[in-house]
Order: sequence, then structure tokens, then C-alpha cells
Amino acid sequence: MGRLTVDIRRGAAFLTVKLSNVPCPISNVVVKLPTDPLTNLAGSSLGSNCVNPEAKFRLPSIHTQLSFSTLGVCPMTTAAVRVFLLCLCSALPATAQEDPAAPAMEFVTLKPGTFRMGCSEGDKLCDPDENPPHQVRLTKSFALAKYEVTQAQWSALMPDNQSRFQGPTLPVENVSFDQVQEFLKRMNDRKDGFTYRLPTEAEWEYAARAGTTGANTGPLSDIAWYMENSGGKSHPVGEKKPNAWGLYDMEGNVYEWTQDWFFDYEEDPQTDPKGPETGYERVPRGGSWESTPKGVRTSNRNQLEPDAGNYNVGFRLVREPA
Repeated sequence: MGRLTVDIRRGAAFLTVKLSNVPCPISNVVVKLPTDPLTNLAGSSLGSNCVNPEAKFRLPSIHTQLSFSTLGVCPMTTAAVRVFLLCLCSALPATAQEDPAAPAMEFVTLKPGTFRMGCSEGDKLCDPDENPPHQVRLTKSFALAKYEVTQAQWSALMPDNQSRFQGPTLPVENVSFDQVQEFLKRMNDRKDGFTYRLPTEAEWEYAARAGTTGANTGPLSDIAWYMENSGGKSHPVGEKKPNAWGLYDMEGNVYEWTQDWFFDYEEDPQTDPKGPETGYERVPRGGSWESTPKGVRTSNRNQLEPDAGNYNVGFRLVREPA
């Protein structure tokens, strides 16, 4: 058995692991490891023979040197490299483990209130699923994110960013409802004193309307990125004017997942509605950069399977005390 010398150095975005004295035709290997969750280890792509320079693992934030016996024969197989890195992670002190920085988010606390949900009075563009309009009473305050979740915030916790339009301040999109649940799990696993979730459909519309009763909260060119001004793409969050409650991009830019299963409205007044317990499709709201004016009305509804993503669907979060 040969011996491997392992030198780990932490950089701004990567941990660089240098493997020296590799008992193979190659004498030194340098691996750049993004600080992604270790749970990706078993399914990561290391290549058929030796270490893939983009292999994604999370390792401790330390600078140290260790020696290990190699596992396997030349060339180092994928399985050997996986076992080696697992041994490396388990051998280093638990106190050196460090979670990536929590994604910074701003929230606006909304007071309880009552509003008319569904088709706005006088709106001639409403679809059948926006009727009948009905009174909704929300009895508890809640804090809603000021902005849609950005790609930088998503990437702080998640290993992959599959957004069609790439940029750290752009809203993350092309994420399914199920993927959002994993993001929420990782947010909540931090135990920072808060619980994070998606808004209910009623909470979303209450926040989007911000006390208004019309189809939109202002001139579309001022408040929304939509078909007529987006240039066929999403835009950095917060560039348009906020609504009266200080929330940005509630109309346009990207649709936003809500927690509810799709259901048909009823005319009876509702208190803190949460939708049905089961269903087939969840409800994204708000319209997007490719929507017509009809699609960015505050009462407009959409439907999408929870395991499906779309390049015009993102989300924002609700934060509550734990």
C-alpha cells in the first residue's frame, strides 16, 4: 500500500485538496471542491478513472495535512476516490465542520386583515378559476420576503442552480415545488429561531394586493416585468417599484409557488384558508416576464405539478417565529 499526503486549503469559494505521492502514473492531484452538502457524495460524478476537478463535496474549513493509505490500484477508480474522501471527512475533527453562511433575506411583517379574494370588481379578464370572489380573513400577522428568492440565496444552500437565466441577483427559477421543499428543509435545519415556509395562496394574494382592490396595484410599466417590457428574460429582483406594503415583483418577473393544492373557489367567507389536504397541482401566482397583462393581474392563478419546474416559476418565503 502506498501513502497519500493530503493538503487542504480553504479559499473564498472552494476547498483545494492536493493529493501528493499518489501511487499512480500521476504524482500529484489537485482537486477543487465547492462547499456543497456532503449528501451529494454518493451520487457525484468523479469520472471513470481519476478525480474530477469539479467533484462536489463539503469538507471542513481547515488547513491541515494528513496521510492515508490508498484504497485501490492504479488508476484510482471512482469507488476508491469516494471511499477515500469519506474516510477523510470522518477522520477530521467534528469541531472543524462548518455550515455555509445562511442566505441573507429581508422580510416585511404584514398585519392581519380582511380582503376580497378572486376576481376584482369590474375586471373583465378573469378566468373561471378566479370566481366566485369571496371574503377572506387572515387572523395572524406573517412576515413575507421583500424579494423573490435569488440565485445567490438558492446557491448558498443547494448544490445546483438550473435557472435558465443565470445571475446572482436574478430570481431563481426552473425549480419544482418539491425542490423548494428541500430548500425549506435546509433553511429550517439551521434552527435560527424562525420557521420558513411558502405562503398560502390567500396570504400571497393578500400581500400582492396590499390593500388595493383593482386588477393591478399600479401602472404595469412601473411595477412589473412582463411581456411588453421584459425583453424576453427575467430581471434582477427589486428593480421595479414596490407595492404599498414594500414588496417587490409581486406582479411579473417570475411566478411564485404557493403552498396550496389547486381547488375551486367557493363564495362563502373563509378564515385563514389553507386549501385542500391533497391534490394534483400546486398554485403558482403573480405572472412572469413572459406574461400578458392578463397574466400579471393579482387575482390570476396558475397550476403546475409539484415535481415540475419551469423557467418562469420561482418563489418567495414566509418567516415565522419557531
